[in-house]
Amino acid sequence: MSAEINFVITGSEGFLSKNFIYFLSDTNFNYYKVAHNSFDEDIHNIKKLKLKNIILIHNAFLHPSVLRNKNHDFFKNKSNELFYKIVEFINHNDIYSIFYPSSGSTKKLRDIDKNLFKPYADQKIYEKDELNNLSKDLDFKIMVPIIYSSIGPFGKYNRNSSLSSIPYNAFLGNEINILDKTNNTYSITCIEDLVKLSIKALSDPISESDLVFDVGSEIINIKDFIDMNIDIFGLDPNKVKFNFEDGALQNYFSDNLKYLELLKYYSIRNTKVSDYLTYLKKYFETL
Repeated sequence: MSAEINFVITGSEGFLSKNFIYFLSDTNFNYYKVAHNSFDEDIHNIKKLKLKNIILIHNAFLHPSVLRNKNHDFFKNKSNELFYKIVEFINHNDIYSIFYPSSGSTKKLRDIDKNLFKPYADQKIYEKDELNNLSKDLDFKIMVPIIYSSIGPFGKYNRNSSLSSIPYNAFLGNEINILDKTNNTYSITCIEDLVKLSIKALSDPISESDLVFDVGSEIINIKDFIDMNIDIFGLDPNKVKFNFEDGALQNYFSDNLKYLELLKYYSIRNTKVSDYLTYLKKYFETL
C-alpha cells in the first residue's frame, strides 16, 4: 500500500498492544495510542487529526478474570459501553483494516468457558459479529486471530495461576500453583510472531478481507510446558504444585494450520516455545 498508514492502538498499556507498539516503533508507519485511563480524551484527539487509512488495533476490553469479582450485568454493561465507543469511532473515521483478537473461550471447550467465563465468551462472539458486519458495510478488512494461550514480553505477570505468567514466576523462582485438574493440552502462541504477521497482513493490499483463524505456535500439554520452564529457568521442581485429579481432559487448543500457512506466506519463522522461553529469560534479566 503506497498511501500513508496510521495505526490506532487501543488498550495501549496492555500486553498485546505493547508488543504492537514495540514493533511499530521500528517501522515507517505512524501509530497513535489510546490508553485505558484517558480513552475518551485520546480518541477525541485522534478524531481531530482526520487521519486516513487507519489500521485499528482494538485491544481494549475487559479481561474475563473480572468475572471472578463482578456480576454478569456489570461485565456486560462495561463491555458494551467500551465497544459502542469503538463502533462510533469506526463509523466516523477512514478505516482501512481492523485487528480484533478473539479468544479460545468462544469455542467453549472447557467447563470454565461454559460457566464462569461464558459472559466473556458471548461478548467476544457478539463483538466479532458486529465488527464483521461493519467491515462489509464500510468496506474495510478485518483480522480475527483466536488466541488460546500466549507468552511474551511486556506482560504484567500478576495472575499466578495463568499460563502466561508461568515463565516469569519460574524466572523468579516462585512457587507455581497449577489450577488445571488434568494434564490439559494448550495452543501456546509466541506473541511476537502474531504481531509481526498482523502488521504485515493488515497493511497488505492483497491480503484476504476477512481473516479468522486459530492461533498457536505449538500445541503442548501443561506438564511438558512446566518441564520446559524448569529446564530453561532452573526452577526447582518442588516449587510446582499440581492439583491433578481423575476426570475428563479440559483441552484448550484447535487447528493452527491456517496460522502456520500465513506465517510462511509472509516469511515469518514460527518460533518454537522452548526457543521463545530462552529469549524471555534474557528479557526478564533486563527488568
